Amino acid sequence: MFEVEKVLFSLFFIFSLLLFLFLFKFEIVPTSNLTQVKFEKASDLFYDYEIFRYPVRAKVLKGVFDVGINADPNILDFGELPLGSRGKKSIWLNNSEKEVKVEIKVFGGVKPFLKINENSFELKSKESKLVKIEFYALKEGNFTGELDILIKKPKYSISLW
Repeated sequence: MFEVEKVLFSLFFIFSLLLFLFLFKFEIVPTSNLTQVKFEKASDLFYDYEIFRYPVRAKVLKGVFDVGINADPNILDFGELPLGSRGKKSIWLNNSEKEVKVEIKVFGGVKPFLKINENSFELKSKESKLVKIEFYALKEGNFTGELDILIKKPKYSISLW
């Protein structure tokens, strides 16, 4: 009888731990009125997080006109785009520390029109990666939003990816 209680207690403990991890999973939430790149840090029981928040803008117009270039590193501004065209931007990610997991999330009115070549990946120590971002001008209007790059660093050598 005592062994059965041990097994049941162990199963209850494992189930409770998994439930705790599921319920208190770190979720990224967009900010409001973002005008330039914002850097934040957060932490939970198993991970440290770094969040880079980029404002995203694009204006889609009918007609043919010159397309300008905005090289401001503090915003992903696709400028004015002709309807039916696309704009391209890219961000280099460099990892000088231990292996990390990177997740990229998009929020706001730009979300249906933004394509990212890879949204979730691991970045090994001393590794770099080019993230390509494309805005597809499929609808006329002003589009704004936020692109967040979440860098997830394990606190312990046991990885829980």
